[in-house]
Amino acid sequence: MRLPSLRTRRIVSGLAGCTMLAVAGLSNGPVVGAAFAAGADHQITVPTSPGTVSVGWEGTIPQGASVILVGDPAHICDTADPTKGDRETIQINVPAGLDPTLDVTAVYSIDWTATSGNGGVEDEKLVVLDDHGKVVGESDTGGQTYESTPVTLVKPGTYTVIACPFQNPTPMPYVGRLDIVVSRPVASVAKKVVTPTYVQHTAPTALAKESGEPSLGVNWKTGSTMFQANQNTYKVTFDDKAKTSAWTDVTGNTTGVITLDPILWTDQPNGRTFVSQLLLACSAAEYTDDDGTTWVPSQGCGEGTGIDHQSVGGGPFPANLAPASAVYPNAVYYCTNGAAATTCGRSDDGGLTFLTVAPAFTEECGVLHGHIRVAPDDGTVYIPATSCHGKQGVAISNDGGNSWHVSYVPDSIAGTSDPSVSAGSDGTVYFGYSDGSGKPKVAVSTDRGDSWLPSVDTGEVLGVKATEFAEIVAGDGDRAAFAYLGSTTDGDFQDPGYGVTGDRYSGGAWHMYVATTYDRGATWTTVDATPKDPVQRGCMWNRGGGSDCRNLLDFNDITVDKIGRVMVGFADGCTSYTAPCSTSKDVSDNKREAHGAIIRQLSGKGLFKEFDGTLPGSNDLPATGGGGSGGGSGSGGGSGSGGGSGGGTIPTTGLPAALPIAGGLLVLLALVPARRRRGAAGS
Repeated sequence: MRLPSLRTRRIVSGLAGCTMLAVAGLSNGPVVGAAFAAGADHQITVPTSPGTVSVGWEGTIPQGASVILVGDPAHICDTADPTKGDRETIQINVPAGLDPTLDVTAVYSIDWTATSGNGGVEDEKLVVLDDHGKVVGESDTGGQTYESTPVTLVKPGTYTVIACPFQNPTPMPYVGRLDIVVSRPVASVAKKVVTPTYVQHTAPTALAKESGEPSLGVNWKTGSTMFQANQNTYKVTFDDKAKTSAWTDVTGNTTGVITLDPILWTDQPNGRTFVSQLLLACSAAEYTDDDGTTWVPSQGCGEGTGIDHQSVGGGPFPANLAPASAVYPNAVYYCTNGAAATTCGRSDDGGLTFLTVAPAFTEECGVLHGHIRVAPDDGTVYIPATSCHGKQGVAISNDGGNSWHVSYVPDSIAGTSDPSVSAGSDGTVYFGYSDGSGKPKVAVSTDRGDSWLPSVDTGEVLGVKATEFAEIVAGDGDRAAFAYLGSTTDGDFQDPGYGVTGDRYSGGAWHMYVATTYDRGATWTTVDATPKDPVQRGCMWNRGGGSDCRNLLDFNDITVDKIGRVMVGFADGCTSYTAPCSTSKDVSDNKREAHGAIIRQLSGKGLFKEFDGTLPGSNDLPATGGGGSGGGSGSGGGSGSGGGSGGGTIPTTGLPAALPIAGGLLVLLALVPARRRRGAAGS
């Protein structure tokens, strides 16, 4: 859950004056700025071939202060008031006939140095307006002396870059920069790979109705799938022959309460499922060893942990760290973000109590982070972050969280939603992320995160231009699956008008895509897993706070069962339960739901070689498929209506023309946004 840009801003003194300076030589490409457009401080032209051009300036952000948990009543960062903030204007020129196959991203950033004596409390905000005064990008994260935001639909015009204070004891000098990054996508075809297929199982009408940012896990001992939807925990079982599912509410006594953030994690080999409900300074938490029949209360957190966006995970203890009298075979971790750091606690007794360990991120990355994952072979701990001084990265601990180091993905651009990380059985690390360019990318490390192979765009072959909610899971070292919501429509998908013409959707249909590799990330086979059933239509907000576009909240989840079958848990915003959103393009038919659903692999290879031959098509022979349906029965909720959010029958999916992708994209030298975390309005 992201706390909103929850803060009161109070003007401490008058606005300070600002000095603007064009800075040349900031990139390996030419800096355009010798001839300014009329009325603009700078001018820059989009390159016609892959490369980066940049323009920079210096300024001073006015003095100001604010208080967390309320908005901006003092209007200290009022974008409509030209006297507020430090402002720079940039004229962007786009050459006629620019190759439409090129990816073009404009990345705006500000960078400052914490002033000694102020305790490093400076915290700034970045906003970008187009020449109509409309916000096209903003960044308001915490924990680093840096803000950046990308704009993926680069149009000619004059843009205003505003740097304004959230917390400035004194006026703050800063350096601003615009990078325009142009790259050409690269794709290749995997050979002799049968495309996996999937079936969608949507919770019955009365169950899991509020499932924004869900999580799920599979108990490998019993085969049950555990699904968290807000305050409710469900046990889900599947009938693969009938292609149906049954959902049973097994919510515990401790965690069925009002929450700011629901999280579920299953220690799969040991069959223990943890549920955590954020309650600011700590969390209400409990675990079950019998799929929700009985629950054991947990301490919930370690001392000094943060107040937002918690994550629970675990795996083997690192060598020489396991307690001599261990009562549980694996370490369990609880991590949250605070105002200036991402902090963690480690449990050595199976989740009953937690020890406090070192902060994972301080100023290396923004405090916003994805789900913690632990390598199954040696216990290395990974926490991904979306904004690390313009890139995306991961905090890594080799000693159970006692110390950390940060690794940056060099060809990434900081994004707008949490990245995801997973390690295979041999320690190969997969980092899946929604890049600031809008593309769904994966970087692979064969040395436990010390270095990264070139990132791969897994959506190019299907025309994906916008992505959110990246989730990745590895099995064997050479196998992994990457799921994300994707749209083939250009534009600012956080704009309420995204994909809308009048009262109809002319685009902006979001689908669930799943990409799979069987060769350690060299190639990826990508399918649209919901080709006839959009997960969402129109805008998707991911900048914190409340918005009509934020019904799905901030992330999904992915896991595998014991045989390596891939499953994706998500909130379906476009169902047939309350209106014909799945089939109708009328804006009035989109009720912006968040109904719990699971995509479950039906055929093709899973993520464990040992079980090749178990699913149809997993021996590289074409699989025969049929229709699939969701629904099923659940306690307190009646039966599923026709199954799946499309109503009637959901076909098994996997597009014959779906071509896998190979690595080798150009390095993207740029920077991007993050924002403050979420609030009760949209957890």
